Amino acid sequence: MSSRRLGLAVLLVLLCSASLGTAVGRADVTPQQWQPTTADVTRTVRPCPPGAGAPAGTVCWSVAEDTSAWMAQPAGSPYPWGQCTYYAGLMRPDIFDNRAPSAVDQTYDWDAWTWAGHAQAEGLAVDGNPRPGDVMVYSRRAAGNDTGHVAIVEAVGAIDPATGGQELTISEMNVEGLDDPSRGQGDTMTLDLPRSQLVPGMIQFIHRRPGAQWATEADPSLAVGLWGNRLATVSQSAAPATVVITASDATVVKRLRVAPNGIATLGLPSGTYRACVSQAATALWDGAGGCATASWRAPVTATVSLGRPHRSGRRLALPVVLGPRLPLSLAADGSGVVAEVRIELQRGVGSGRAGAASARTVYTRALRLRAGGQVLSLPLTGAVSGRAVLRVSVVVRPTSQIRVGSAQTTVRLG
Repeated sequence: MSSRRLGLAVLLVLLCSASLGTAVGRADVTPQQWQPTTADVTRTVRPCPPGAGAPAGTVCWSVAEDTSAWMAQPAGSPYPWGQCTYYAGLMRPDIFDNRAPSAVDQTYDWDAWTWAGHAQAEGLAVDGNPRPGDVMVYSRRAAGNDTGHVAIVEAVGAIDPATGGQELTISEMNVEGLDDPSRGQGDTMTLDLPRSQLVPGMIQFIHRRPGAQWATEADPSLAVGLWGNRLATVSQSAAPATVVITASDATVVKRLRVAPNGIATLGLPSGTYRACVSQAATALWDGAGGCATASWRAPVTATVSLGRPHRSGRRLALPVVLGPRLPLSLAADGSGVVAEVRIELQRGVGSGRAGAASARTVYTRALRLRAGGQVLSLPLTGAVSGRAVLRVSVVVRPTSQIRVGSAQTTVRLG
């Protein structure tokens, strides 16, 4: 299973806890034939919050508030901006065609869990078989709250023959820990839905009417995000995207193909880059493209080399060089680079006596080293005497900007 998948049991803990709108106990609100514009459904990629407990690879995004639209808050909207019901209403305005008799439709309020009943009253097909473009309706029991949850099915994967689970890619708004509804934030993620959840009263899918398009606009609203050596794309179209990445001098440094609504790690060195993404047209969507520019400092490998050590009285002089691939700025800010210096005393090596050699650590200390060449003066304990071999090692501690580097050497005493 991909690391981007998330088991339903974990997902339900994250589901939005406040899907309720302001319309309660009434028929569909007017106007009934409201249609979203491209601006209403265009998503802007944003980095996901750290430590949110979401699966790796989740794409986070936001939708701008359009106060001129019927769905906008506070101009008579049944759904506040940023709620899961707000987003599903943007993507599936056909839910509000008001074809059902008022006597039937008034039996439902507009919490998320009631959407399956609304759709059936409107003549839409509802069952447990997901299709791209469906509204995914979580019951109150499935969501573990009082309002349920709704999401949009972006893509449907294969069924796992071992578990019967269904892989789905969904987009949604207001997932606790990932999204802030007051800022119109949402996310796209892939999850593994157990077949045991696809039963009436748990999770159901509202299908589109036969022949209906995915949305009223042909623009798939492709968005591109670039940060920290990662590229994210979010699009309503499921067509693969082609990415061309150029350096600051316009030289092409990388080409790749990515699936939409995913995050790709680029593995590029420090620098400024521009990523341009193009998505081919499909039967439902026009082609689309977008670019993003960002700079970052990628982690580097610390190159450590040790010169020939020599003893001077009770001290050991050790030449150390931190190689040129280590940025000088990391060691020039006054803090230096932290390295662990260790000296191990080996007895019985080369002495001609029978028996295995013994070794013990006689010196270990964390020191701050600067980039470039320097000589360390290390104290030797009184136990270091006579004929012996010292094995000296220097290991740079890894950080967010430095990968580990190390080197070792030996010196014979006596």
